[in-house]
Amino acid sequence: MDELQIIGYLAAILTGFVLGAVGSGGSILAMPVLTTVFMVPTTEATSYSLFIVGMTALTGTIRAHRKAEMSWPTALKFGAPMMLTVFVSRFWILPSIPDEWFGIRRDRALILLFAIVMLGAARAMWTGRGKVKSGNRPSWIVIIQGFATGILTGLVGAGGGFIIVPALVLGLKLPMRLATGTSLAIIAFNSAFGFSTDLIKGFVDIDWELLLPFAGLSILGLFLGAPLASRLPQQTVKKGFSIFIVLIATYLIIKG
Repeated sequence: MDELQIIGYLAAILTGFVLGAVGSGGSILAMPVLTTVFMVPTTEATSYSLFIVGMTALTGTIRAHRKAEMSWPTALKFGAPMMLTVFVSRFWILPSIPDEWFGIRRDRALILLFAIVMLGAARAMWTGRGKVKSGNRPSWIVIIQGFATGILTGLVGAGGGFIIVPALVLGLKLPMRLATGTSLAIIAFNSAFGFSTDLIKGFVDIDWELLLPFAGLSILGLFLGAPLASRLPQQTVKKGFSIFIVLIATYLIIKG
């Protein structure tokens, strides 16, 4: 094992750490490592990322359930419509969008839209708009939030957690502690759906000798990150998540 691979596996631990701490960020960390360190083709890396993030999120979901740090009703009511609208967005809405908007390529326009939404969510969480006394919301609000989040996630093709967590905190008024665990459950649902679809359709050849150790280290990272987030004050976690969102949004704007 060379030095670059060691760095790659350390990044796998970081992937799980971030996912456990804030309930998002797994794919955007795993993808560059898979493609640049382990030389996995981009299409296959997408499927690998679904498996890695899905297994890590599933483990985090089990942990959150045992510690009563999630809301199953919200996860189901939010996750089901989100999965539906992700599918609709990818297969019907996205193909109908023109290749260029006022001279701007469609892909770049969508990334910029996504980054702007992320920056708005970061600002709202930083200023405390998500501070609430209760997480109980009518079912129809949860479902509508799931539909809206699914459309945006489907259009940009990535970054579900960066939209899910703010939607749960700001829109559905969940405390950050519950939002993180609930987000992990929703991510696990979506990742399982996406990875299963890729396997059934035969989109990728899986290198299990790479994938399983990477996923295992990511799960290890989750057990390091999740307890840390549980011990910190919720406002500290929210502000840290806001900074993380700003960094990722800035990266997307520059790269896009």
